[in-house]
Amino acid sequence: MNSEKVSIRRVIGNVAGNLGLKNVNQYIDDFARWSVEAENLIGTDNSYIHKECLLPVKNMKACIPDDLITLSALKYYDTEIEFSDKNFAMFDKNVANGGSVHLATIYASKLNNANTRQTNTANGNNYGIDSYNISNNLVFTLKNRYIYVNNKDIKEIGISYQGVAIDKEGFPLIAQSHELAVSQYLMWRCKSVDYYNGKIPHHVYKELETRWYYLCAQARGNDEMPSPAKLEYLANMYNQLLPLPNKKYF
Repeated sequence: MNSEKVSIRRVIGNVAGNLGLKNVNQYIDDFARWSVEAENLIGTDNSYIHKECLLPVKNMKACIPDDLITLSALKYYDTEIEFSDKNFAMFDKNVANGGSVHLATIYASKLNNANTRQTNTANGNNYGIDSYNISNNLVFTLKNRYIYVNNKDIKEIGISYQGVAIDKEGFPLIAQSHELAVSQYLMWRCKSVDYYNGKIPHHVYKELETRWYYLCAQARGNDEMPSPAKLEYLANMYNQLLPLPNKKYF
């Protein structure tokens, strides 16, 4: 699987040449948006890159990165935070001051009702501190682009995720193996505007659409195709699963 990335400008150049566009600047933003759409529709690991960063946590919640596609893991120092499907983004509506106070800020321990597997005091020497205490089993949940954690002492968490590759100017980078498919998607979407306005016939629009679906499936299939070494490994695994032949046939 080829993980090399190419600039969106190269893809736009190919599209402009194929369609005979004179003024490309008016399509720049649309081309950037459509290229990300195309990579999402292809949807393989090669469409994205691995990213890691630190997220500030305030009131036991953190905003996820804008370019996040798939969340891989969360980490607090040396401890991995596990996902919980139980929603603890609750509010205490009966507080004395009449306001809505986040219930998790009052009794974090009461929210620790998920199936978790980590309870310990870890060593924090690698982070410039002597130690840090984890009094509860750490879990998190996702809601409305926010990560909620169940420990009020957490001020920062590390996140590992699959995200959109971008260049220094903020434009998306495209997988080199997807260049032809993304170019076709841009041509189809660009000509869709003319089709909706009645400027091109139906069969031209459908031909562009059909060609995109073909190249999308081809790009996805090439990415998912195992390498020769992996095929050999799978063959050996399959042979080990086969039952031994009956001795009476020998």
